Amino acid sequence: MNMKSVFFYGLFMDPELLKNDGYNPGPLRIAQLKNYRLKLGSRATLIPQQSSEVWGTIINLPLEELAQLYSAPSVIDYQPTAVTCILQNGLEVEADVYILNPYEPLAPPTNSTYARKLATITKNIGLPLQYRQEIEDLIVKIEE
Repeated sequence: MNMKSVFFYGLFMDPELLKNDGYNPGPLRIAQLKNYRLKLGSRATLIPQQSSEVWGTIINLPLEELAQLYSAPSVIDYQPTAVTCILQNGLEVEADVYILNPYEPLAPPTNSTYARKLATITKNIGLPLQYRQEIEDLIVKIEE
């Protein structure tokens, strides 16, 4: 079975969510992606930005499952980009990250439900406290 390493930064970084939807994710590895920042609209995407960082998970998925995952209407516009992530032990790992075209405008978030789910996942999988706080700050901005 051909597997692909993917850096997930949104709700898909939760392997339990993937399993519940019928996918077969490999083990979760917490990782950092430098020179990108998180942007929330109705869903999450990443925007290239020097000196920024995003935390998430690297999970291996079978290629056919990955194609199925990103064929869903809510994420069909996401495209893979090859990146180098840094694991917690400092090792670098090549992976794909799925993002929206960074040059197309993204509607501002108006519903904090997605951001709240994301905050819960980041806590449950143990992402760094500072990054979790950034997401909590986004929730406050959405709800203002």
